[in-house]
Amino acid sequence: MLVIKLIFSVSAYEHLDFLILHHVFCLLVCLLFELKERLSRLEAVLAGNKDAGNQELSQLISELQAKLEDANAETLSEREKAKKLAMENEKLKYRIAHLVQAVKVADQKLECMRGQN
Repeated sequence: MLVIKLIFSVSAYEHLDFLILHHVFCLLVCLLFELKERLSRLEAVLAGNKDAGNQELSQLISELQAKLEDANAETLSEREKAKKLAMENEKLKYRIAHLVQAVKVADQKLECMRGQN
């Protein structure tokens, strides 16, 4: 039984890593939407104003676009990490199921041997 508890605790840590990555991914998506909204507002202001502040707004828009591209790249990276962790988690679940079955079979054999004595 100790083996089973140990295996499940390892699986729990893998699941926790996946949840953390999922949370980070969700935060990045929220940041992405916020940056898109800011960019839209700045573009609207830029289109309405043609004064000396336009250059500053253009620079700010460029910076936001760069941040948006970085956030997109990071989101894709986190999505790939989450996908890999999910696949690894499925593999571990499969291994655990087979190990649990092997332990049950071994326990049954042990009980049979004890019953014969």
